Amino acid sequence: MKKIIYICAILILTLTAGRAQLMTVHLQDGCTDTLQLDSIRSFYVVDSSANIVRLQSPRNGERDVPVHPLLQWQHVPGKNYEVLLCGDAGFTDTLVHAADIDTNTFRVSRELEIATRYYWKVRIADTGIWTAPWYFTTYRPSLPEKPVSLALFSGEDGQGFRLNVRHTAQIDSFCVVLSPDGRVFSDTAYADTMDMSVGGLQADSTYYVKVAGMNAAGKGPFSEVLAVTATADAASVMLINAFDRPTAGNSYDFIRQHAEALKALDRPLISASNEAVTDGIVSLCDHENVIYILGEESTADETFSDAEQDSVKTYLRQGGRMFVSGAEIAWDLDHRGSTSDKAFCHDFLRMRYLQDAPNNSSGTYYNVETIGDTIFSGLGSFSFDNGSHGTYNVRYPDVFGISGDSRGFLRYRGCSTGFAGVVYEGMFPGGSESGKIMITGFPLETVYPAEKRQALMEKFLQFAEQGLDVYDEAHIPAIYRLEQNYPNPFNADTRIRYTLGDAAMTEISIINVNGRTVQELLRERQTAGSHEIRWKAQNRPAGIYFCILKIDGKVTGVRKLILLK
Repeated sequence: MKKIIYICAILILTLTAGRAQLMTVHLQDGCTDTLQLDSIRSFYVVDSSANIVRLQSPRNGERDVPVHPLLQWQHVPGKNYEVLLCGDAGFTDTLVHAADIDTNTFRVSRELEIATRYYWKVRIADTGIWTAPWYFTTYRPSLPEKPVSLALFSGEDGQGFRLNVRHTAQIDSFCVVLSPDGRVFSDTAYADTMDMSVGGLQADSTYYVKVAGMNAAGKGPFSEVLAVTATADAASVMLINAFDRPTAGNSYDFIRQHAEALKALDRPLISASNEAVTDGIVSLCDHENVIYILGEESTADETFSDAEQDSVKTYLRQGGRMFVSGAEIAWDLDHRGSTSDKAFCHDFLRMRYLQDAPNNSSGTYYNVETIGDTIFSGLGSFSFDNGSHGTYNVRYPDVFGISGDSRGFLRYRGCSTGFAGVVYEGMFPGGSESGKIMITGFPLETVYPAEKRQALMEKFLQFAEQGLDVYDEAHIPAIYRLEQNYPNPFNADTRIRYTLGDAAMTEISIINVNGRTVQELLRERQTAGSHEIRWKAQNRPAGIYFCILKIDGKVTGVRKLILLK
């Protein structure tokens, strides 16, 4: 009979009240060893003449093991090994059988199933004695979290868009749902983490988009709604959705109203969450016009975080043009904010806190009207939502004071204090180029009817591209009107709209800065109504041009056009 080295001459199991179970082992050479049983899963009694090894990891019964586990066992010098991995304790369905392994580790290259138990054992090559089998269970991944830092950019071919999402390794791919109206998401696409693009869309069409991460556990929750126009036009307006506050009225899709206004103006758009700005996915400085959606952020969720403030400062210093709308902006930054918040509010948003609501009466005033003689004068009066017009109740619209040489252009009807909207054009502290900021104390998405919301958006674009005082329209008959071209600035071609109150002989021509006519676009008698014409300027040098509208031989409209190359 083979001599056993680790044979027990005497096994004494000592049980002591109130203490752990101990086992004392008396060895053949006279030595003793004491083992604490509650710390041991198993132990070996080994024949010294047998070729057997000990398993080490994954430990027997271990859970949450990777799907490509690293198997390890005790090393015996000069030996090669054989590994067997199966899905059942009887080892009848062999999944991995590796032989002639010259180390004491083996990485399973085959991807195992998640949340599944596997059995494995090892033996020294060319022997018949396997170790006792151990088992482990692979991990069960959690569902991906809701994507919060994401952006949509136009695709290069004009028939799709690029998706950029900050994600973790737990996400294998993305589920992307699309909608033509932002309400019913009936189309689904998929994108992997290496090529986050969606194609095959209709050119020059705007889509509303939600994104969810996917992995072996399934599909996680969808993101907020963003929007993008499938176009190759590089002059898209950037929408930043920064309304994160979980109020009862926040449906996380208020980008719809902003996008609808831009769609009505034939302006292409792209969009991002404010987290994408602070994470560096989006640089505001890459975009000529930025719309910042703040809803009812207030102090509960930071209207502008410090990181967002830094991005906005850099953008405006470099000549950026921004429209900010929301309630409680001044309350958060100027009334309740830090010293740096106040400085940002005064120096870059160009306004000050005056009242928490018009006449300090919440839930009372929901109407605004234009003041002063600027491009905004034609807006007249309009209303924002009291909770019964499809968005949410704006109970605390900000009352602004001006800061520096900014100008108020809107006020609340019935409130003689301060302004509902402020604009500024000029240099910002530390700036290198003249920038523009327009800010309202109520959210744009709550303005109704939709035509007024569109008109306010159009006035921002006109202000951004031409300034407060484009030209004096006082002498132009109201029945004939030349609209600002769009896009402007533009590359290659632009659209020009005009309105005729009566049928008339109509002439439209383009002149350069020297007053010389470079192209006559139209000379014919036209009927009353709205008309549109395109100027294709691919062969013209970059620079400033003027569009002239003549009615029956008299100049009735002039617009400045900026051609970029």
